[in-house]
Amino acid sequence: MAVIKTKRLSTKNVVNLTNLNNSRISLACTNNKSTSYTGSSGVKVAVPYTINYVVVGGGGGGGRDSAFCGIPGGAGAGGVLQGSLPNIAPGTTYPVCIGGGGATNFSGSASVFGPVVAFGGGSGAGATPVAACPANNGGPGGSGGGVSSKHPNAPANLPLVGQGTPGQGFPGGTSNPPIGGGWGGGGGASAAGSVGLSTTNGGPGGAGITISASGIPAVIVGGGGGAGGAVYKPPSNLWYVGGVGGSGGGGRGAMGCNPCQPAAPIPGTGTPSPGTPGCATPSYPAWFSGQPGTSGTGGGGGGGGLIIATPNAYRTAGGTGGPGVVYVSALTACSSFAVATGYSSTGTNGSYTWWKFTGSGSFKA
Repeated sequence: MAVIKTKRLSTKNVVNLTNLNNSRISLACTNNKSTSYTGSSGVKVAVPYTINYVVVGGGGGGGRDSAFCGIPGGAGAGGVLQGSLPNIAPGTTYPVCIGGGGATNFSGSASVFGPVVAFGGGSGAGATPVAACPANNGGPGGSGGGVSSKHPNAPANLPLVGQGTPGQGFPGGTSNPPIGGGWGGGGGASAAGSVGLSTTNGGPGGAGITISASGIPAVIVGGGGGAGGAVYKPPSNLWYVGGVGGSGGGGRGAMGCNPCQPAAPIPGTGTPSPGTPGCATPSYPAWFSGQPGTSGTGGGGGGGGLIIATPNAYRTAGGTGGPGVVYVSALTACSSFAVATGYSSTGTNGSYTWWKFTGSGSFKA
């Protein structure tokens, strides 16, 4: 039988891992976040690491009245999720899908980053339910839509605010007082939509949230849409003020200034409304409609308006919801193998590299 001779290894061939500065292996990053190390041959070898994310769904569309039944509510913001995925094996690929903003009276769509799903925002209520008006509550979603002003003949338990998804957003605002009162703003990522401020004021949208995920720019996303407004000219000459949008991209409700000087006559009156010093001069007809949520924030659209100018009457649209967004980041030293496709921008933030997606794409660790 042949005898196999072995050679005893010298201590020169053993890597001293207790003293990395003197070893022949230099780690690229530490604390279980490494993606690579360089061996004595100079070849990089990939190891698991942590990926940070922010996922924002598309904002809901602001409400539009269906039959001159009530002043519409603001829409909810898209849901917001931020966190980390630890120990991701290199080569793992995650699809990225961006949720679109909802059209008037429609909820937004969900945004997706691999296993993470942020729901679209709920639509704003378009009308209160009475015999001549279909039921139209605030829509549920990542954040919920606000209610419309309540018709005196509506059932006591309606309309209902749209509920937000726990961990993603907050509900919309209700009316105050319950009958004939102010109408609610859409929910935001960090606060509920405001209750209607009075019998002549719509509620502001709920506030968004500042991104805090590691390495990702600290922008504000997820603002709710402001409730809509109305104007009655003449003979009553009443103004119902729309609510402001929540911070983080929420759209302003229709006729959000009391009163403002439009660039053209109010329909049916032949004359513009009186101006107020210090009040902006918005353009017609944009001022009479709910404003859209800001793209890339998932902001909810502002509620639409009513214009009652005898003998004419108009119902204006709610603002469309702002499309969502996805951010991904990793330690720069840990992302040499990463491949992102379809991203709209990239950059560095301290020791991190980040990618921003405003359209469909993918991220390969």
